[in-house]
Amino acid sequence: MKRKLRLKYFIVLLIVISNLQSATPNRPAGTNMGDILKSIDPDEFLEKRGELYKAPDKPILEPSDINRPSAKIDDKAKVFIKSFKFSHNSAISSKKLLELIKEYENKELNLYSMQELTTVITRYYRENGYFVARAYVPAQELENNILEIAIIEGKHGEFKLKNSSLVKDEVILNYLNNIKKGDYVLDNKLERELLIIDELSGARVINSDVYPGAEIGESDFLISLDKTSKYSAYAMIDNYGTKYTGEHRLNLGANINSITGIGDILSFNTLISENTNLLNYGLTYSRHIGYSGLNGGVGISKTDYEMDKMGDFEVLGSSLNFNLFFSYPLVKTHSTLRAIQINSTISKMDDESGPKSYTDTAKKQDSNLMIKLNEKRPTSIFSRPGTLNAYLAYSFGNLSMDNEIAKDTDILLESEGFYHKLVAYLGHQQYIIPKLTLQTSIKMQKNLGRNLDGGQRISVAGSNGVRAYEDSELSGDSGYSASLDLIYSLPNFGNYFHNFSIFTDFAEVKRNTKTFNDDKNSRKLGAYGLGYAFSYKNFNFKTTYGFGFGSEKEPTVEKEFSQKSEKFLFQAIYQF
Repeated sequence: MKRKLRLKYFIVLLIVISNLQSATPNRPAGTNMGDILKSIDPDEFLEKRGELYKAPDKPILEPSDINRPSAKIDDKAKVFIKSFKFSHNSAISSKKLLELIKEYENKELNLYSMQELTTVITRYYRENGYFVARAYVPAQELENNILEIAIIEGKHGEFKLKNSSLVKDEVILNYLNNIKKGDYVLDNKLERELLIIDELSGARVINSDVYPGAEIGESDFLISLDKTSKYSAYAMIDNYGTKYTGEHRLNLGANINSITGIGDILSFNTLISENTNLLNYGLTYSRHIGYSGLNGGVGISKTDYEMDKMGDFEVLGSSLNFNLFFSYPLVKTHSTLRAIQINSTISKMDDESGPKSYTDTAKKQDSNLMIKLNEKRPTSIFSRPGTLNAYLAYSFGNLSMDNEIAKDTDILLESEGFYHKLVAYLGHQQYIIPKLTLQTSIKMQKNLGRNLDGGQRISVAGSNGVRAYEDSELSGDSGYSASLDLIYSLPNFGNYFHNFSIFTDFAEVKRNTKTFNDDKNSRKLGAYGLGYAFSYKNFNFKTTYGFGFGSEKEPTVEKEFSQKSEKFLFQAIYQF
């Protein structure tokens, strides 16, 4: 009886191994549904390598100039001032204000000196965010040679609108009502609300004017808004695709802005490869939730692919994807952003492969939740300006194999079940000398659990990493890719702006967290190359040509098309 059971298990094992061995050679590496989904949703920061980051927008809120003393510096009329007292100040203590102007005590002061010391106090208030604060010397009778300095700290009066945007007045005012009448006029608080309003689809804040309020010390604000186009669209062409589904891809997108008059947006996008073997299309709706800056949305998309040039073997698949996302700005100014994002995705995936008319379909579902903290801020190194972009994310989920075919193909990898990982990105743009900029970037992923399916791995080649290879050349459970781009801004011609760059990339991955064979489990790739980018009005174009280097530079995927470790990449975008 024991011999019969052993024989039965042995036969089953042979069948499983036979199925794995017969299927694997015919399905190219990096071509399951998870890999395909990853290829159509690249990292937005890595895609911008070689492009100059835009300088922070002009502040949406600019304080009025601090008046310089109007009196003559050599004014002969002087009076001895022993000390100072302050009136109408509550936000900043009298003790602190006295410290600012202590050098003026026990001195004979003329009118110029008095105006000068009030400027010191006004500037301190402004530097601490009190947008309209002002110090002045009121008319007074000196007592004991103590000079009174009055403070108008500035409090909110009323908000008025001059609104020609696509967003209703009551929606705009609900954001501004986060600031109450009588609150101090603080630039960070007011600027935050104006920037959130400026983000609403269909609206653009063009001006904010300050007027004296109905009560002494109050300021009224007139906020002027213009409209954006009701409809917007873009067309993008690149060669980031795999040769099996079509290297050249067309991506089209269209938006309906402020569709219901509340700053919401309905977006449609589609991506299709040159031979129509890859097709992705989706619909997304997003809007602000409440009036705190919280934004949320839902999306649905469908992806279909079919591998070309596979002879009598068929490889194809499809997925249906559902997405729910939220974001909230913790800090928001014209130059600094700190935001938290939550993104939940469910992908129902089918991978079909086998001889023609005899294919098997592996069905699986990936349910994922990602929590991400984003940071963008200005930097200064050796008094040279720069910009930092970074994020840190924790991603976790569950991969389920929904039929026996899927379970059989996963028998060695053992990716089914709960998984979690950390993902981080750090990018910096440093201005070195006029027209010369250094960009550095590094993206990292650390797997914290079981082996990962293709869609959850980090991809470190092509547009996602080392720019001398196909996007599918190298991925793994854990790893990193790092890049240096030295960018020189060429002389512009009217609206034609362009730059030339040289770059180097380096990447390393650990393919599987838990190994199941004797194959080498890690690999390094390196590249160097040249880049060129230009923009003209609504059109943007960039290209790179990279050359691989290192002991492992020979391509291992799509090598039937090319054995060269070099790659020409381009992307062109036109915005309507």
